[in-house]
Amino acid sequence: NTLSGLLIFSTEATRVIVNLDFQLKMVCILFGGIAVWMMLRTVRKADPEVTLEFPLAVKLLALLASLAWLLAIIFGRQIAYTIKPPF
Repeated sequence: NTLSGLLIFSTEATRVIVNLDFQLKMVCILFGGIAVWMMLRTVRKADPEVTLEFPLAVKLLALLASLAWLLAIIFGRQIAYTIKPPF
């Protein structure tokens, strides 16, 4: 996904970079990545022998990451409808 996204972006960079939906998609990807990183850090610190239940913080981070990825998909689809024509 990253490679194909970079290839598509490189052909339309001047038009896409100013698109609000593209900018929102990039913010959502950044937040989603940070949420996943924080979630993995928290899970790795937890002792699996003490509890089988994930901490509430991990559950909330999973929800936020899922929401961020969903919004990134939605904003990504919107780019095609809101991008300015090439001429």
